[in-house]
Amino acid sequence: DRYVVGGGTGQWVETDFEVAQLEIRSDGAAADARFTDVDGRRVEVSVDDRTAGKRRSAADLLAPVSSGIDQPTSLMLVYLHGFDLLRHSGEPPTIRIDGRRVSTGTLPGSFIHRRHLIKTASPLTVATICHNRSGPLLTVEPQAPGSVLVDDAGTGIVGVTSTQGPARACMSFTPPLPPLGQLDENRALHGEWKVDVDGDLITGGVWRALRRDGRVELTLDVTRKWAPARRLPALMKLVTTLIPVFRRWPTTYRWTADIDLHKDPPTMTSIWERVGSRSASLYRRATRS
Repeated sequence: DRYVVGGGTGQWVETDFEVAQLEIRSDGAAADARFTDVDGRRVEVSVDDRTAGKRRSAADLLAPVSSGIDQPTSLMLVYLHGFDLLRHSGEPPTIRIDGRRVSTGTLPGSFIHRRHLIKTASPLTVATICHNRSGPLLTVEPQAPGSVLVDDAGTGIVGVTSTQGPARACMSFTPPLPPLGQLDENRALHGEWKVDVDGDLITGGVWRALRRDGRVELTLDVTRKWAPARRLPALMKLVTTLIPVFRRWPTTYRWTADIDLHKDPPTMTSIWERVGSRSASLYRRATRS
């Protein structure tokens, strides 16, 4: 119920995989999967590039998954570690749906770089920011160690963190986000926010708050493009430069919330919206996908 791709998933249906194998190693990746989808179509995926030998380089990449979402329910950040593209070696990849061969698209200059537009990464971290919601807005209780960070006065929110195993995401505010019930009427406040995933700065922007007639308008504008935390291999540097969606897509998102302070407890209705999605079509045209 919190996962959206493109225009949205049609149905969530559990199915058994006849074959389910995925292996990512330093000398390549292999995947073999076969199952029947909700419409009764047989889906077959088989890829293997291990015969090319040990990989020379890999990178950390923010996947442009959310660039193609039409009606987002959150800002979903999929951060890929050890990212690479499958190499042209051995048997060509086979992807079929209902017996028909499926194309994966191509990157410009494939005759030079010899890579398929099939991505591999391990591990990966998925962080979702501010799920759409409608309901009571509860008071922050910063008792849980490390989950909510407050300022010295104990009232302003400096940041919120989430940790699962080695994965860690942190959203921080400068200056701290003040208590909404203590905002002055008709006085607009603003500041900066940012999100770090696994210690790397991913994106951020500007937060704004305005109280008017007992209601608070709260906005998060995403203005920071993704920039690699470390030097990318030459191919990925070229791709992420020539195809702007890789770096710019977060800036097409905006979050707005309406908080009603008259109610006890206060209620909040919040939504994400796309303020521009042309970059997604540019990606599809550039890769012929």
